Amino acid sequence: MKERKAIALLLSRNMLTGFNVLMYSLLLHNKWLCNKDYDIVIFDDDLRLSDRIAIVTKFVECNIVFINVEKNNYNNVAMQKVKDRLKKTYYKLDMFRKIGEYERIVFLDVDIVVTGDISELFTIPIDNIAGVQAYRPKSDLLQNYINSGVLVISKNCIGENIYKDLIEMACDNETNLPDQDIINKYFNGRLQYLPKIYNVEKRMEHTKNYKNVLQNKKIVHYVNYKPWEDNVENDKYPEMIALWLDYYRMYINDKGFQI
Repeated sequence: MKERKAIALLLSRNMLTGFNVLMYSLLLHNKWLCNKDYDIVIFDDDLRLSDRIAIVTKFVECNIVFINVEKNNYNNVAMQKVKDRLKKTYYKLDMFRKIGEYERIVFLDVDIVVTGDISELFTIPIDNIAGVQAYRPKSDLLQNYINSGVLVISKNCIGENIYKDLIEMACDNETNLPDQDIINKYFNGRLQYLPKIYNVEKRMEHTKNYKNVLQNKKIVHYVNYKPWEDNVENDKYPEMIALWLDYYRMYINDKGFQI
């Protein structure tokens, strides 16, 4: 029997605007995801029934699977140093649970826009887990450390033992980048780097070292404050914000995608 593949997302109600734009951009450039061999797995943080119905109705061509976040598993997680807006990112560790017979899972944060075909993420050879090197704007360089907004996870890294280990590490962790630090530490030595075009942070708008990456980007990641949030940080990246707004306008003007 052929094993399925999945796009996995963590979704809270306060991120529904970003989710809708992500899904619209994803399907616009990747219609092959409407294939019976692919699932869109949504780890549900706090959605209402009406939210689920709206999602299934809007994206009826996709095989949407809702899975509740196992919040009780995070009761003892060390959140003392984590900003309130980042506390729920711990829930991304649920992607390592045994949720089905998936050959590969591609995890995407919902604060991204997909600008091209990302089918390579389902075909590129990986042994364990792969991600994209994080960008440091102060030095205009990539780090030897992955940003967890885009991850490719093989079936070797999915299972209750790994999930349990990650949760235990989270209980002892003291960091301001919860899931990201844990994943980097736990999989140290097994992490594989993906091409940077698959996770271009908005802060790369002014890069000098990676202009080619910027020109060939396939995923733009709106780290920190989001395009739909009123924050002065967004004024620093007018082109990246304008790109998100273009997809937002396409989404709201496409009658087939409105509630």
